[in-house]
Amino acid sequence: GRLRKEDGYIANFDGRTLGQQNNYTVRARARWTPTDNLEVYGGVEWQRSRAFEFIDQLGNGAPTCYVCQTTGQTQSSFYEAGENAPTPYYNRLFKADLRVKLNLGSVDLSSLTTYFNNISVQRADNDFTQAPVFFFNVLRNGGKAYAQEFQLTSHFDGPFSFISGVNYLRDEPHLDIQLDGSAYDFSVAATGAYPASFNSLKTDSVSAFLEGTYEVTDQIKVIAGGRYTHDKREISVTNGPGFQLFGAPAAYTRSASFEAFTPRFVLAWDNGPVNVYYSYTRAFKAGGFSSAAPFPGAPVDPEKMFNHEVGVKTSSFGGKLRTALSAFYYKNKGLQTQIIDATGSGTVTQNAGATEGYGVEFEVNGDPMRGVQLGASLGYLHADYLSYPNASQVCFDPTGTSNPTAPGATLYACSMDLSGTRVAHAPRITASLNARYSFDIAGWEASLSGIAQYRSSFLFWPGAGGQLGYDRQKGYTIANISGYVSPPGTGLRLGLYADNVLGTKYALIRTTSQPYGTYFSAAKPVTYGARVEYNF
Repeated sequence: GRLRKEDGYIANFDGRTLGQQNNYTVRARARWTPTDNLEVYGGVEWQRSRAFEFIDQLGNGAPTCYVCQTTGQTQSSFYEAGENAPTPYYNRLFKADLRVKLNLGSVDLSSLTTYFNNISVQRADNDFTQAPVFFFNVLRNGGKAYAQEFQLTSHFDGPFSFISGVNYLRDEPHLDIQLDGSAYDFSVAATGAYPASFNSLKTDSVSAFLEGTYEVTDQIKVIAGGRYTHDKREISVTNGPGFQLFGAPAAYTRSASFEAFTPRFVLAWDNGPVNVYYSYTRAFKAGGFSSAAPFPGAPVDPEKMFNHEVGVKTSSFGGKLRTALSAFYYKNKGLQTQIIDATGSGTVTQNAGATEGYGVEFEVNGDPMRGVQLGASLGYLHADYLSYPNASQVCFDPTGTSNPTAPGATLYACSMDLSGTRVAHAPRITASLNARYSFDIAGWEASLSGIAQYRSSFLFWPGAGGQLGYDRQKGYTIANISGYVSPPGTGLRLGLYADNVLGTKYALIRTTSQPYGTYFSAAKPVTYGARVEYNF
């Protein structure tokens, strides 16, 4: 069992504190070996969360904030908000898995069955002000998923081995949304209801894979394999009379199928202290449909990419010093990316054309003395859009005459050519330092750990959201420390932790949304707490 409770860190205008969490989990696992060659194990897990976690904070006041033009509200500080959506976020999750493994001599036959059931509700303030104008309600979101996989794994005496299998996935999510607030009172007057849309999706995915390993010598091995995947996806939408006022159909259904073969090849040389490898991989992400989607649209195309990577891993001084250096290059066609859609569906997934990325990563870890572990990493990534014409963006018109759906709004939907610009969520430089010291105190086991991480500037959304360039985060460093003590001969562990000890102010997200305005969610400030664990 696990219980996690956190105080909030965002002061709301009405006296509430946002960012609170109250989560608990119950988990059980079992293992049964009726014979020497048969093993059965599995488990169940149940989670429940209730929190005021959705912290959309106003980024700028008028003129970009649509509602602020009449209310005069401005953002007062980094850790304050003006939300008036009193309903907390709620989530319930149940999942189960069962694995059966049968030893048939030179091969193992395994069956893996998984089940997933999730439901959540939330109410979000879409204007980010104290005025009750725009709300986005998720009345019900979740669904069920089932997967079955069979694997055949060899353990031959010779140089050749393989793993093969088939997989089936059935996924049935749903999303029930509603728009309300004073901006949609006209819908109630005309139809008796706020705009609402119920979306149900269905995915049937079948795949088969085979991968073989051949040891050319004691130090050189070749790995080759591939996977064939066939996906079929369907979306069914029922719109209430409120959305029909905007021209949405009462109901519609769309379906699409996708298939791909994705090979993988690895050549590795390992002499013990040094491991050198080269890998080539093709990847495939099936297309589908954005949801919620009150208005029918074309399906999202599959995303395909290939990746080359070379690397070297070393171990020296009896394993006390370990390093890893790798370089990679990839191209991506049809990158699936999210944009903000103000027509009522929140975010929409679209294809962003082609992207290209290359970079290097270096990692070193060492044990210089007893009880001391040190580590560091450094990464460089160059990732740009090769082709992204007509990208959906948000433009700014100080006259407020360019937005046909919201007269007076200074933000309106437009398109730009983002070819040659940076990919979202791709900082050029990442780095980290970590240390751990384990020791004894009067026979008690104790440990102190610390980690510092740096990320250079990056974009949250393609094109930083449009003309304002608001949707970006400058580089920042965060540091966390933790420690614990454990009495001898018990499974009890008492710990303390402190996160973001430098008090770094950075955002979890920054977004420009027309016609509403700009908003962000502040990451946690200095956060400290206690942990109690007992293992038995």
